[in-house]
Amino acid sequence: WFRCHLFLFVFVFCLFFLFFFFFFFFFFFFFFTRRNHIMTSLLRSSSLLGQRYSLNTSKPHSILLPLNKKIGTSKREISFREWFASLRGVRKGKEYERLRFPSIDSASNFSRLYSWGVGFDGQLGTGQNVDSNSALLVDLLKDENITSISCGIDHSSVVSDAGYAWCWGGNSQMQVGSDSQLVSDEVLVPEPMTKLYKYDLKQTASGWYHTMAISKNGTIFSWGNGHHGQLGIGTQFNVCDPHQLGPLSRKGVTKISCGAIHSAAVTQDGTLYTWGAHQGGQLGISAEENQMRPVPVENLTVKVKEVACGAFHTLFLGDDGNIYNLGSYGKLIKEKPFEPYSLLNEGANHDWQPRLVLKDEKIVSMTAGYNTNAAVNEKGELFLWSGRDKPTKMSFFKGNKVQKVALSPTHCAVISEDSDVFVWTVSDLYHPSPSAFSKPFFETFKQVKNISLGWNFGIATVNVPREEAELITETRRKQVLEKIKDYEKQKSK
Repeated sequence: WFRCHLFLFVFVFCLFFLFFFFFFFFFFFFFFTRRNHIMTSLLRSSSLLGQRYSLNTSKPHSILLPLNKKIGTSKREISFREWFASLRGVRKGKEYERLRFPSIDSASNFSRLYSWGVGFDGQLGTGQNVDSNSALLVDLLKDENITSISCGIDHSSVVSDAGYAWCWGGNSQMQVGSDSQLVSDEVLVPEPMTKLYKYDLKQTASGWYHTMAISKNGTIFSWGNGHHGQLGIGTQFNVCDPHQLGPLSRKGVTKISCGAIHSAAVTQDGTLYTWGAHQGGQLGISAEENQMRPVPVENLTVKVKEVACGAFHTLFLGDDGNIYNLGSYGKLIKEKPFEPYSLLNEGANHDWQPRLVLKDEKIVSMTAGYNTNAAVNEKGELFLWSGRDKPTKMSFFKGNKVQKVALSPTHCAVISEDSDVFVWTVSDLYHPSPSAFSKPFFETFKQVKNISLGWNFGIATVNVPREEAELITETRRKQVLEKIKDYEKQKSK
């Protein structure tokens, strides 16, 4: 009797111990992984911090770019830094110690951002989750010179000439990098990546549910959905704050690209690194399991210059001017792009060996869509192909050369040598309707510089006339000087 009761007592005690152990484990795990988002959300609800963020919440971009040149005296420079920090809600000096001053020469190549298409998750950046059949100016970024743009499934990311980044749109997997994911799955206006202020950014890349960025010195960051290891940080958890990929950053990253659930990067020595999902061989390694951290592609015979990730395959451009492919083409188990955990490549073979796709054409740019691909050679000729089909030279423009091409799971777009844009659906990839080329997509714009496409939406940068660009930069400079003078007057009182 005594032994039975003792055994029962020990058994019950162990059950309680395991219950409380797992309870506290998961509690502290959740708190410490999400503490920044929880604390920020709580603090923003307070009136004290709400006053401090009054300018930041109404116009997060308000005067993000500093003066076109450094302020003359050190006193004024210090005052400007203090004012800039207070405007941004930055409390630590390290985060605003290194401010960047864009060159006045940027006025000769100033580009504004426009968006169009489906906007149910705020991916157009206009402040409303409504659709638009015409291109709309992204008003909160109208005074920023945008140099890099990228679209995911339902979110967008851009970089300005001064090295600052913004993200907006769907945030269900934290792909926008905003703590507002705790309250809402939508970010309707461009939100600055404040955690990356001290880095001089060069490019962003948007995957289906994750985002990456690189700085001009080759440092790489990632955030968003990491269920398949596509963030490259060693875990499968979603993260809101940008995480630096330290070992890869030390090699100096020059190019990045995001697929549906995998990622790729090119380093200064021409090595291609991949990570994330690998069920179709898109990582270019012999191992079949997913990779949580960047690994070099095996059996490379060329130095890599460019990389473009499709949904479940990877293209790269070698220094020989040829295009190679990694991975096979299958189909989604579910044709629902908004279910990130069901993105598996059904029916795909483990075709991981680099395969020559297009040679002897002196390719200068390329892009990859869902299972479609496009490339442009130095003659301005366009090549399109799908899956394992042979690339086909297209003759849509009757002598008009192609400058750039963009692909998404739903559409294809090209920019002609006259800076006109033409868009057609992927279902009519090889045989688009003649109406698609009867007139430019942007009838009022004649200087489209860059374009990126998402799921039934797109964003583009359009060059602004030099006179208007100079007026923008000069007006912005005067506004900052006036703010500094007001700040110094208040400080002297």
